[in-house]
Amino acid sequence: MNHECNGQSSDQRISLVANLMDQHLIKQNKLLIDENYDLSRDILENENMIMSLRQERDINESYTDQLIAENAVLMDQINRMRLDHTELMHDFNRQVERNIRLERQVQRLLSGDALFFHSSDSSDHTDDEREVEHIRSVRRRLQFEDL
Repeated sequence: MNHECNGQSSDQRISLVANLMDQHLIKQNKLLIDENYDLSRDILENENMIMSLRQERDINESYTDQLIAENAVLMDQINRMRLDHTELMHDFNRQVERNIRLERQVQRLLSGDALFFHSSDSSDHTDDEREVEHIRSVRRRLQFEDL
């Protein structure tokens, strides 16, 4: 710059310095415009990614809600099955007890103790009828639930 300023008037030197500063400012401005463009492009890409992530989140929340509802239905079915299992186990245990009583009665009959068999026969008969009716009602209810 010193070489350019030698032999020139002060107005020319001022004009030359002003031109050099203008060129420098124009270059800086161009760099800032390019950087602004890059940042704007990055912001737009980030906004698109945010929208995409929000859509994915909404889909996941919907799917999660669906799974929670399905899980609630399955838990309800499991609880009903547990209750049915408990009732069936009680019925099974009563049936086993009845079979043991009947087996004892048969053993007594075979051993000649028919008098004992006849005395307990009437109460066992009504208990047996109640057990049979209870088993039938449980079976009807289970068949109805399967429909």
